[in-house]
Amino acid sequence: MPEIAKYENNTVLRRFIRKRIYCCLIPNVAFNACIAYFSFIKPGVIYLFTGDQSLAGILLPMSFLLPFIITFDILKRTMVLAEQEDVNIILSNNFCKNKFMFQIAIINGLCTVLAVFAIMLVVNLLLPQHDHFKVIPLTILDSSLAGIYSILFTLLPIKKLKKRALEQTDMPVSV
Repeated sequence: MPEIAKYENNTVLRRFIRKRIYCCLIPNVAFNACIAYFSFIKPGVIYLFTGDQSLAGILLPMSFLLPFIITFDILKRTMVLAEQEDVNIILSNNFCKNKFMFQIAIINGLCTVLAVFAIMLVVNLLLPQHDHFKVIPLTILDSSLAGIYSILFTLLPIKKLKKRALEQTDMPVSV
């Protein structure tokens, strides 16, 4: 009988994760594609770091804010689900939820923005000095990154929360 209950608990969590991925993925891809497309007024003169219209002006804030917001949101919703329903995530009473949520969200946002910035610096060094980009490929790049962030930062925080919950429930055996 416990195996059936465990299977049902996994099903609840899987449905929740699938629903959250769809709820994050579709709007983020659509909104970020629109934002990128309509924010570049002069097509054909978009540079990486320089000028009024730069790729860094769109990608870097998005690369911090999306992981931060998605991580914070999914952790908050997962903790509420863990309290309301019987899923495989059991948190102790002395677990600092807000501290954990902010910590993981800030780490995810900073790591992502630093990785994107490093990639942009390498691309800037490899490209000719006055090379520019076109609007459509940048829109596709921006919306693709938003989609990747939506999936990645929905799954990773739940994995970290499960790991933290397991660490708290493992008690040392006294001899």
